[in-house]
Amino acid sequence: MNAACTSADGAKTAVLLGLIRDRLDQPPSRILVVGCGSSHDAGILARTFRAETCGFDIGAEFAFDHEAAKPATLHIMAGGEIALLRLWLQHVRCGEAF
Repeated sequence: MNAACTSADGAKTAVLLGLIRDRLDQPPSRILVVGCGSSHDAGILARTFRAETCGFDIGAEFAFDHEAAKPATLHIMAGGEIALLRLWLQHVRCGEAF
């Protein structure tokens, strides 16, 4: 990975952490990262918030970096399963059940 990409990834992660901190009264105890890619963000979220963290991706485009992801757990899903998971999460966020 080149330095520019690493710098952009670090900036993106810093913004993500700031958004989470700004919107929650207390740190999350559980985090779900859908489309976690190489899993670096899942690991950073798990360590920063000391939260039980699960990362999901289709696994075709990225290879998980299990060391960087620790202590998050990582799961590979088929693309259709990811789409269903995202749909389900949208309904849960809105307080709907189906």
